[in-house]
Amino acid sequence: MDTAVSEAPRTLEYLTVQDMLWVNLQLTKKSNPFDYALLEEATYYQYGYGGSLDLIGQAAQFLTGFAKKQPFYGQADAATALIGCVAFLALNGQTLDLPAGEVKSWLERITGGQIDASQAIGQLVKPSHDHHPAPAACLKAAIAKYGAALMG
Repeated sequence: MDTAVSEAPRTLEYLTVQDMLWVNLQLTKKSNPFDYALLEEATYYQYGYGGSLDLIGQAAQFLTGFAKKQPFYGQADAATALIGCVAFLALNGQTLDLPAGEVKSWLERITGGQIDASQAIGQLVKPSHDHHPAPAACLKAAIAKYGAALMG
């Protein structure tokens, strides 16, 4: 039996509300007020109905939905959503192949409705070579790659 052939995932990995709180803290360097119900709802945008395995669609829904909910009352909500989206993709074996210098304008075009999030993500996503990474590692890597560009 050839074990080198990879199968589609049977389940997806997800980030928690606490993960998203940590991301916002890391990006803004301060503890911001937030609406817990909105934060929970925004974080749950990662999920699809039933047994969904539409990683790109769910990542796009997470990015746009979290940014629109603004659980941190406008304190880096879109940047937090982008980091969460990138980490969600990484948790599930994909990487966003977008130069850091382009991330802010790319995010603004998505959140402003000029480009479709699913298409934009789908065009830039590539398989990751880091298999089964931990959520903390995915979040730290996303912040290291995009944090300064998003907050600058």
